[in-house]
Formats: sequence, C-alpha cells, structure tokens
Amino acid sequence: QSGKDVLKLSEVEEIAAKSGMPMSKRLGLTREVEGMLDYFHNLGRLMHHKEKTLRDYVIARPTDFIIRPATQVVCEHDLHKTAQQLEARKMINEWKSLTMSAVLSRRLLPVLWKDYLQQMDLLELLCVKFGIFIPLKPQETDVSMSFLVPTLLREQQLSNVDNQALSCFLLFSSDAEFLREQKGVVARSDLTSRFVPNSLFASVIGQAIAWSQSTGGMQHKVSKTEATLAFGKHRFLLQDLRAEKCFKLVIFVQNPKNVLLRLLKIIQTVIDRCMPRLRCFACLEERTD
Repeated sequence: QSGKDVLKLSEVEEIAAKSGMPMSKRLGLTREVEGMLDYFHNLGRLMHHKEKTLRDYVIARPTDFIIRPATQVVCEHDLHKTAQQLEARKMINEWKSLTMSAVLSRRLLPVLWKDYLQQMDLLELLCVKFGIFIPLKPQETDVSMSFLVPTLLREQQLSNVDNQALSCFLLFSSDAEFLREQKGVVARSDLTSRFVPNSLFASVIGQAIAWSQSTGGMQHKVSKTEATLAFGKHRFLLQDLRAEKCFKLVIFVQNPKNVLLRLLKIIQTVIDRCMPRLRCFACLEERTD
C-alpha cells in the first residue's frame, strides 16, 4: 500500500492503526501486528524476522528488495556486465578476489549496490542470514571486512591426499539413539543414510577461515567441496562428501587433536544457529581389508 520495498515496524503499526487494528483490546496493537506479520511471512507474502538486528524492518517485496542487489554479486561475471559491475572492475584487487577466489570485500558493496545505498546495511544483514555471504572475519565491522560467496566457488579438486595421512569422517545426526550406538568407527557404505544441511559446508569454511586468519595460518585454498586450511602450523583438508552426506577431515600433522577439537567446536557453533538439535561427531572409517 505504501509502495515501498521496506518499511520500519513502526510504519506498519501506524498503517495498521489507521486500518482499524487492534481488533482485540486484550492483545493490543503490537501483538496483533506481530501475529499478522508472522502469518504473511509464513505465506511468503512479506519478510519479517525476529532477530534483534532485523526485527525493526518489514520487507514488503522480498524478491525486488533482495534478489536484484544480490545478483550484482552472485552471477556469472564473464557474461553479465552491468554499469555497476563495470565500475567495480576498476577496483582491480577486490574484483580479482571476488571473481577468482569468491571473496567479496566490503569495499565493493557501495559500488555494486550504488542504487541501494540507504538499505545497504540491511541488505548485508539479510545476505549473511541466508548464507549468500559468509563473514570471514565476523569480529570486524569496518570497510576492510570480507565475505566468502559460496555460489561463486569453483568446482575443483585442490590436492591429492596421501593415503598415509590421518583422516576421519565428520557425521551429523539429531538421533540421540544413533549417537549413543556409535563406537567411533563407521563403514563407508553406511554413510548415505545421514543428513547434512546444504549450506553447512560453506558456513563452516567461512568460520574456519576466520579462525585460521586469527592464528596466522597459511593462505587458504577453497572450492565448492574442498578447503585446505591451517590453524597456526596445523594444516588440514576438509571435504564435503555429498554422496556420503558427511565431511571428511584429512590432517597433515602428526598430532590431530588441536585441529579436530577446534573444527568440531566451529561446526557445532554454526549448526546451533540453524539446527540446534543437530550434533556432529567424528568417526574413523572401518577398514575392509
């Protein structure tokens, strides 16, 4: 009715009051408006989230508001060349980082989102919420912050794995009985019955890169399904085994404890945000020879 893509919650309450709400004096205007927003949010007609950073905004036209600016970042950059993208190409280092390494510098956003400067902070929050951007250094808030853009990662094998390297599977389950039954060893043929959320690997990699940077780890290499990282001097490879529905961790140092414990902590922190009942645990592969 207002013609805006985004309204403040206070604006929605004002419109609701002019339209005859609340219908129930017991509920009052605020609770009735929240119930209405929940209803239309669940129908997909608008977007309203309860997080502290987002609850004051009502996205009246989610597709127009999010998809158009997001596609300035997430697209086939060799094929699409908008005016904003042509301008962004002048920032040579940042553009190369985006197109070659799928790492978006916040410095690019005012250029790519030139038409959305007033809503840029909100757009960034939403892109992070939906996993379009994965913060690489969540503690930073200034212009130097960067994001991993999972959709732009390339399909490629990063390295050949030595059969003598230490490795284990990282499995996921919300089944308490299954977790109790595990003896720390699993047959590869039994892995396909497990479950992994689609965006989990990218989110874990984003947090792992941030930790690697904080410990002075080596330069990372990342593809859609693999990441070579280091926590300090402890180098490792993490693979997303999509067919087996689990992760595989390969550690290239003799003492795997530090890497495994830190990575399990990172993974649990990530899944606690989206699927609190899900748990991650490590298992060795059962040998058949």
